[in-house]
Amino acid sequence: MKIMLLSESMVGDYMYVQEFVCDTQGLLYKLAAEEGYDMSVFSYLYLNSDFCSRSQDKPSRLRYDDEEVSLFYLLKEIGGQLKKYPDNVKFNLDVAYWIGWVYRQLCFLCEKPSKFLCEKIPFELMCDYYPGMHTIDEDNAAEIILNNAGLHMI
Repeated sequence: MKIMLLSESMVGDYMYVQEFVCDTQGLLYKLAAEEGYDMSVFSYLYLNSDFCSRSQDKPSRLRYDDEEVSLFYLLKEIGGQLKKYPDNVKFNLDVAYWIGWVYRQLCFLCEKPSKFLCEKIPFELMCDYYPGMHTIDEDNAAEIILNNAGLHMI
């Protein structure tokens, strides 16, 4: 077993990267909502996509792309399966951002892939969590969500 001691600055850098990656995924969800995509379908396809899986690889450059570049590449993979809401309806942008952000945070905190989390914590459940969870500390919200799904933080 290899044990690595992290300096305060290394921990800070790692947390910054996590925050950046979570923010990018949140912005990707928000952009998809702005485009009028059915967010339940978008979320399912995205979390199960090869693009998402590759972006979760530790050395992947995909995790540092901005949301517009990410959506461009993602649409190449899943675009034909996406649908938009009728009558130009748009999903709430704040809710979309929060769900995207939290899904990525959950991946970091329990070290499970998005495909797994998509099955254990479906998009509709995340929507149900939003009203009570978006106002509390992200780590507390994540712990509650993971515990309710029978998962634990590492």
